Amino acid sequence: MKNKIEELLAVISTKFPEIRETLPPGASDTAIARIEKETNLPIPQSLKDLLKITNGDEKWGESPHGFFSYFLYSCNRVIGEYNFFKEHENQAYPDSVYQKDLVKNILYSAKRLPFATDGSGQYLCIDYDPAEKGTYGQIIYLPCAEPEPVSVIADSFDDFVDFLIEEYKNDRFYIDDERTEWDEEEWTEWKEDQQSDYSKVEIIFEHNHRDDWTDIADKYNKKKGIVSN
Repeated sequence: MKNKIEELLAVISTKFPEIRETLPPGASDTAIARIEKETNLPIPQSLKDLLKITNGDEKWGESPHGFFSYFLYSCNRVIGEYNFFKEHENQAYPDSVYQKDLVKNILYSAKRLPFATDGSGQYLCIDYDPAEKGTYGQIIYLPCAEPEPVSVIADSFDDFVDFLIEEYKNDRFYIDDERTEWDEEEWTEWKEDQQSDYSKVEIIFEHNHRDDWTDIADKYNKKKGIVSN
């Protein structure tokens, strides 16, 4: 039986068969365990499964955007960004909060684990310190460089992966692959001279949702029966 990450990769592979070949190598159990040791926060099994397949992106732009138009952090980057969050805990506040009863009105916290970024100061995080009516381990969109609201988009990392699977199935995420515009000479050069190295190809996972994720938050609210503030 496939785990959630294998299911996600299988769905993406129907549109982008080379997905496995584009990914950096996976992380070791030791590297993943170090996240839990350094942060004292639990790592969901589905995130462990993902990191074992691909240890994220150490250098921006050298792999596809973490399957969902964001860069997945490597284990080292998770720890590094977490340490930044811890060092700056409660020192910055968001422009607003989309679901005030679910998520606290702060940006950086030692109880938030960043696992992906757009590369411009916006994060996806696991939130282990929710507001009164929030869910321990919920997934939040955390904008630290734009005047956008913090929002809850899923109850758990598993639910977030389920959301991604549905988005791909319904063509709300798509792959922009520059090879579709190549001529025969470019294809030959890539195959022969660069050994089909995918780091030489611009492959971007695009999306149809709002950049601030508020439409995803609206879907979450509807699913939970939450009236938007």
